[in-house]
Amino acid sequence: LFLKLSHCLEAPVHRLVQWKGNSYADTQQVRFYHENSFASLISSILQVIPSSVFNLVLSIADVKGRMIEPVPAKIETSSLAKYAQSDQRYQLSLLEYEISVFTEGVTRMQVIPIGGTEVNPTALLHIGLKKELVKHISV
Repeated sequence: LFLKLSHCLEAPVHRLVQWKGNSYADTQQVRFYHENSFASLISSILQVIPSSVFNLVLSIADVKGRMIEPVPAKIETSSLAKYAQSDQRYQLSLLEYEISVFTEGVTRMQVIPIGGTEVNPTALLHIGLKKELVKHISV
């Protein structure tokens, strides 16, 4: 999708180059502006993924901290079902699966070339997770 959108920028920029009344420096400034605007748009769209992943991590921490009881070193066989906590562990595995789907989707994305610049989705995921961590800690 982003590759198609980046190719949409090529036709207007090509028309600007063909326009004889416009200097090369002016067309490069216009091109640079549109490339940076498009790169920031893609970055803001992809910022949804790190915030979703961080919310899922907070949910995992909540499940582990509040719902799962610590298991003693020795357990009687009769009380084994009590410590299994299968519903909580199932909820935990679903949350972890959702995180893996998000991160796998981002890591499979290719680097998005936008004219002279590139947008790396994996780097955006790392930066976004750091931003979410800072935002959560500073609150």
